[in-house]
Amino acid sequence: MISAKSISVAIFTFGMFIFSSCTKESISPDYKVIKINTEAEIHNIFFNDSLSGYAVGGIKNESGYIFKTDDGGALWKEIFHSDTNLNDIYFLTSEYGFACGDDILLLRTLDSGNNWEKVTYGWNPPEAYITPLKRIEFADDKNGYLTGGAFFSKGLVFRTENGGFWWEPEHFDNEMSASYFSEKKTGLFGGYGLITKTTDGAKTFQPVDIKGDFYTSFCFLTKETGFACGYNGGIYKTTDGGDNWKTVFQPNNLNLNRIHLNDITFTNTEKGIAVGNEGVILISNDSGDTWEKADKFTNNKLFSVTKRFDDYVWITSENGNIYQLNL
Repeated sequence: MISAKSISVAIFTFGMFIFSSCTKESISPDYKVIKINTEAEIHNIFFNDSLSGYAVGGIKNESGYIFKTDDGGALWKEIFHSDTNLNDIYFLTSEYGFACGDDILLLRTLDSGNNWEKVTYGWNPPEAYITPLKRIEFADDKNGYLTGGAFFSKGLVFRTENGGFWWEPEHFDNEMSASYFSEKKTGLFGGYGLITKTTDGAKTFQPVDIKGDFYTSFCFLTKETGFACGYNGGIYKTTDGGDNWKTVFQPNNLNLNRIHLNDITFTNTEKGIAVGNEGVILISNDSGDTWEKADKFTNNKLFSVTKRFDDYVWITSENGNIYQLNL
């Protein structure tokens, strides 16, 4: 006769087998920490090629930095220092680039970062425009856009049609933080509770029917298919160039631990990665239809994620840290 104890043990063992077979394997990306010689936050990275790259960062209300690497990111040297925090960097050619930061600071270099000059706008900006610039986006060698804002309700977009020598502003009642252009005049801007589309180079704007997040970044795989992430934790997908969006990762609610996403990119048409505060990393392996949390390897705030010219992505963080991940 089989005892009750034996039956209980058998049921427990079978249950544990079923549970373990249904448990998803955790995502633990291989990573390497690259330390820049600074305690400042590193906000963004731009690579001109597989060897030459730039990083910008700073400490708010205290300092700003630009760093350069000539060996693919193993070693970085400081090439510029200011008393204004820097948020983004973009190069049109190997020599000609821009960096932007707080207090609508815009810097320009003509010699691969050896020297930087402050760009003057050619007019006296009103007080409403003295806010952080967060993103630089060039659609081609002439048409470029600066995006920024503060305090949720002060937003701005600058446009240039001559490669950055003259900039015209537009003011928003929403803080702005993201941009993407599929053509020189057609693109999207995102910010606090708002995604808006332009078809005339940021002269007029048409709000898109989406709300409920603070949209911080765009990444497009094709002209039509793209993604947005938000500070309220959501990820959104469009298949018609940004006119309509569906939620593919639910934003925060009051009953769950809240996450805040700052940037999103894809390494290929199938694999995507989004990063945010407190070391959060989300990964998709099915073209962005579903997303899973990866195991944390840091509690630092993750500001940006950049795909380089290889299989790695580069994540910027606090305390001078850059994380190189092999997905």
